Amino acid sequence: MIKNTNKLQLYSVHDVSEFLQLSPRTIYEHIKKGLLKGILIGNKYRFTEDHIKDYIQTLQEKINPTDMKELVEEDREPRRY
Repeated sequence: MIKNTNKLQLYSVHDVSEFLQLSPRTIYEHIKKGLLKGILIGNKYRFTEDHIKDYIQTLQEKINPTDMKELVEEDREPRRY
């Protein structure tokens, strides 16, 4: 039996997308682009608090607001009327 003494908390793509108010699709695209690091357990990504903090720091340092808007908008599907 493994005893958890570190109290390591893992977060899902859904958790991260809700916290950052981004779509899960955007989170997956940022993983693919290397902007967000995580742990692949089976076929599911999991993230530590440090992964999320590093991701936010990367976005603040390397992406200006215009580029971030483009990253989010390119992941959206076109609207259908």
